[in-house]
Amino acid sequence: MNNLNESFRLHLELHPEDGDKRYEYAHWLELQGQVWEALVQYQHAARSGNPAALIKLKGMSLQPEWTPPKAPPAPEPPERKRRTKRSLLLLVLLLSLLAAGRLWDLPPLTGAVATGERSLPTREEELPKLVVQNGFERYLEDKGVKAPDLGALLQPPPNNRLSRTVPPLPKDCPCELRDPYLALHYYPETNQLALARGEEVLALYKVASGPQLPFAKSRVTRRVANPNGGRGAYGTRGLELQDNYAIHGTNRPELIGQPNITKGCLRLSNEDIEELYPYVATGTPFEVRTGKPPQPTFAEGLPALGGPSNPADEETPSIVYSWKN
Repeated sequence: MNNLNESFRLHLELHPEDGDKRYEYAHWLELQGQVWEALVQYQHAARSGNPAALIKLKGMSLQPEWTPPKAPPAPEPPERKRRTKRSLLLLVLLLSLLAAGRLWDLPPLTGAVATGERSLPTREEELPKLVVQNGFERYLEDKGVKAPDLGALLQPPPNNRLSRTVPPLPKDCPCELRDPYLALHYYPETNQLALARGEEVLALYKVASGPQLPFAKSRVTRRVANPNGGRGAYGTRGLELQDNYAIHGTNRPELIGQPNITKGCLRLSNEDIEELYPYVATGTPFEVRTGKPPQPTFAEGLPALGGPSNPADEETPSIVYSWKN
């Protein structure tokens, strides 16, 4: 049993978006009596495009409430009773979320399930913990396993999922925050880039842009301090997306706010990209949005989270970047 479980986990660590294999893993967990773990895996499989997982989740929401047998043939061992009770309580909670149309509010793979809505807007004192917890969650999405500690997110390039900041980021995370997922939203209509928490916009930045992006969704795949030395067209920081597109600084700040300037990348002023950079972990989603963004919670810009303790720790002088500037 342990060998099979390990086989599934190793495969999903290498192929986290394999919805079919994740569905098989969820089914196996369900057969082992690990109901909550199975439900979480079914949910992630559905998000990866597996239709059978979605059907399974909907079917489970229609199951009748569990009632204990009136006369069990033999008393269950205490530990088994505890597991059964815990699984049933989690199942009832999931069914309640399904009935309320809130299934997709659950974390992709882990994290505490909180009841009720989080308070809006985000408070300034929450931000450092929010940054760290988002980093832990994106690590889990990418690798299929939990990061052992904060140090796993603060490695040298190319594994610098977060920056070592001054003051230091909190180590007592994951911090059980409600809705701990950060994302980057680009609004072509207003030529602005948003750092968002769910549907709340935390901060907005004017950008210089180019032709329509060939994708509507992507993820931050690399974080770079001082790309190509930090004095050229890419400015002082870069957040790489896919297909050689990136969000980066610039040596032409007078062009910020203008469309049809770049070959495809989004340029921010060096001041703005340096403010945004420590907030964004590798794996953070990027999405093109229609219309105009909501008013930001931090209209004057994000509070200083702190810069890298030594930007050179995140430089990659051996790599020449050729993003679509």
